[in-house]
Amino acid sequence: MKSRTSLAVGATAIILSVVPLAVTASAAGTCLSGHFCAFSGISYSGTKLLDSTAPAGTNTVSVADNDVESGRNYTVNRWCAVEAEGWPDHTIFNFAPNSSASDMGSAKNKTEHFYVRSGSDGC
Repeated sequence: MKSRTSLAVGATAIILSVVPLAVTASAAGTCLSGHFCAFSGISYSGTKLLDSTAPAGTNTVSVADNDVESGRNYTVNRWCAVEAEGWPDHTIFNFAPNSSASDMGSAKNKTEHFYVRSGSDGC
């Protein structure tokens, strides 16, 4: 008969071999080619609030209200940050094609949604 200690060690080894290690979805600040990503902290830190491949002509790409502080635009399109506190909505930040902004300055924590235009169009 096996001792209780060896049974406990054996059971622990079986459990550890079955339970996978947790894997994070992506490292802080990462954004794939062809994507636009918005982050809750400056310098692409904090939570990734948005990871999108929305095409040009998209009028509303939702994001957590008033939380965006930085972004990476690895698309050929222009991404326009919008504050909708009054009427009409107004553009507060312009992410040019293939650009990044580690700090949105006075526009940070004001974005309510984005719209997307072709790279040659303005916001």
